[in-house]
Amino acid sequence: MPISERFDQRAVVMVELRGTQTDCDLLEQALIQRDWPLLEKRGTAVSALTDGRVRYTFEARFPGAYFRAVTGARERVELLADELQIDIAVAVADRVMRDPRDGPFWYAFDRPQISPQTLPTRRLVRWRERTRLWGAETLGTSDTGRHVRASTEIAARHLATHPLPGAALPPAGTSVRRSLGTVPRTTRPPVHAQRGLKRHLSRLRLPILVSVVCGAWIADLWSQGFSSWGPAAAFVLIAVLSIMFVMRRALPEMTLLAAGSLGFIAGVLVAGVGAASALTAPTSGFGSWAMTVLALCYLVGTGVRLLARQSSWRRVAPWLLPALLPVLLAPFPGLGLTLHAFYLDAYGLNLEDVDVPLVGRVMASIKVILATSLWLIAMALWGYAKHIHLLVKDPWMGYMVVFGFGLCGLFFGTVGLALAPAARTGANAVMAAAAGRTPPVYYGIAPEWVCVRTTGPLAGVPVSGGDLSPSQPYLMLGDAGGTVVLWDADDRTALKAPLNKLRIVPAKRPYDVCK
Repeated sequence: MPISERFDQRAVVMVELRGTQTDCDLLEQALIQRDWPLLEKRGTAVSALTDGRVRYTFEARFPGAYFRAVTGARERVELLADELQIDIAVAVADRVMRDPRDGPFWYAFDRPQISPQTLPTRRLVRWRERTRLWGAETLGTSDTGRHVRASTEIAARHLATHPLPGAALPPAGTSVRRSLGTVPRTTRPPVHAQRGLKRHLSRLRLPILVSVVCGAWIADLWSQGFSSWGPAAAFVLIAVLSIMFVMRRALPEMTLLAAGSLGFIAGVLVAGVGAASALTAPTSGFGSWAMTVLALCYLVGTGVRLLARQSSWRRVAPWLLPALLPVLLAPFPGLGLTLHAFYLDAYGLNLEDVDVPLVGRVMASIKVILATSLWLIAMALWGYAKHIHLLVKDPWMGYMVVFGFGLCGLFFGTVGLALAPAARTGANAVMAAAAGRTPPVYYGIAPEWVCVRTTGPLAGVPVSGGDLSPSQPYLMLGDAGGTVVLWDADDRTALKAPLNKLRIVPAKRPYDVCK
C-alpha cells in the first residue's frame, strides 16, 4: 500500500486504444488497481481476435504539485501503456478543477427592536437600545447559534429563518451579521478554495525560512557595514513581500491594507526572530550558521518526505533505514569519538589517553550525524523532482545522477566535513602550541599551559614518552584513568605521568620558566 493515500492532483484524460478485447480488459483492470475512475467508453466492438479502436475517458489521480500536473498525468498514462504493452495514444489531458467556491460567512442573531424616533422615549432608554443593537450586530451578544454561508445578505437572511427538522424555530426578528460587524466585499470576484486556508498558509514556509536565515545573517554582519549585509536585506524584503502576498490570498475578505499590514508585521517579526537568535548566540557567527543548518535540515527532510509519500514501504525501506541509522545512534555519544581520534593523532595520542567530557562527545556526535547525512540532499532533490512530476518516464538517467550525487555527498560529508577537518584542526593545534600559543578548545578537549611539581622525588615519578622537567611549562591535554597527558612543545612529544604524584599549576605564559 502507498505510504499516503492522498491524491493531490486530478486530471481527466482521453485516450484512444487500438487493440483487441484483451487489451481493453488489461487497461480497465489497471485503472481499477490505480483507483482511476472510468468516466466514458466509446468505440467499435472488438473481440479477442479482431482489432478495433476504443476511446476511454478516465480520471487520473496522483500525488504531486500543481506545477506540471497535466504533463505528469500524460506521462503516467504513457508509462502505463508501456507497462501493459498496449497501443494507447493520449488524445486529451487536462486538470480537473474542483476547488470549492465559498461565499461569505454569516451568523444568525435575534435582532433587538429599537423604538421609533416618533415615540416619546427617554434618552437613556434610547441609548440602551442602541448599545444592545451594536453589541448584537458586532459582538454577537444575541446570536442564535446558527451559521450561514451565502453570497448575499438577502440569501443569508432567508437561510437564517428557514426551519430545519429537529432544530429550534428561529425567532421572528432573526437577522444575520458578519464577524465584528464587517461587510462582504461585493466588488471583488469570487475566490476559489476558501476552505483551503491551510493550503494557502503552507506557502509561507519558504518565505519564513528565508526571513529567519537572512535575519540571523544581518545580525551577525551588522557591524561590517551595509555592503556585507545588503544582499541578505534584499532577500528579507522579497520574503516580506511574499508573505504579504500570501496573506492577501489566504484572507481575501480583508481589505488590501489590512492583509498587507498583517503580512508585513508577520514578516518583520519572523526576521526579528532570526536576528534575536544570532544576537543571543554564544559566539559571533554561530547563530546564523545554526539557522542555516536548521533551514537546510528542514528542506532536506521535506524532500525526503515528498519522495517517501509517492512510494511504498517496500521501496523506501532499503534506503531509508540506513539513512536513519546515524540518527538512531545519536543517543550514544561514542559516535563522535572518531573526531577526537583524528584530532589526538596529531599529538601522537589515542582515545584512551584523554577522557573527553560527555557534552563534547555529544556535540561531536551531532556533527558526525549531520556530515554523514549529507547524501540525503540527493534523495531530497529526487523527492522534489518527483513532486513536480519529473522522472515519471525513463527515470534511469535520473536514478544514476541521484546515485552519483549520493555517493559524492556521503564521501564529502564523511571525509570533507568530519574527518579531514578534525585532522586539520589537530595539526593547527600542534603548530599553535609549537609557536607558544594556546590551541582552542575542540569538543571538550581544552589544552592549557601548566607548570608541573612533583609530590616526591623526581626519580620516583614514572614518566612515559620522555623526561619530565619541572622548570619547563607543558601543554596539558587532559587525563584518563589517573594518568595526565603533557605535551612538550620543544621536543613535540607527549609525556604521560600519574596524576597523584604531580601537582599541576597553571602557567602564566608558555615561555616563562616554572619556579
